[in-house]
Amino acid sequence: MELLQRFAPKWLKPLKNKYVIATIVFIIWAGFIDEYSIYRLIKVNKQLNEIDNQIVHYSKQTEELKRQIASLDTLENVIRFAREQYLMSKDNEDVFLIKE
Repeated sequence: MELLQRFAPKWLKPLKNKYVIATIVFIIWAGFIDEYSIYRLIKVNKQLNEIDNQIVHYSKQTEELKRQIASLDTLENVIRFAREQYLMSKDNEDVFLIKE
């Protein structure tokens, strides 16, 4: 036993203290094992930020669609929108797509 104590590294000596052991166990428990661990908290916060970004994106998209709906007040605008977006054409008319 004395031989083991003589050759034990210096960093192992504090581990003999029960308060140090209890602190290490608490940190491991709170950091990784518990249901409300720090690891899971960080993970949930990351997901929350992604969802917030999606909310902002879809809110902007909704506003843009509302503006488009408001611009479709006359039949002429509806026809123009249908021809541009859905490539609809009149009878005896050809539609050509030009990509830039």
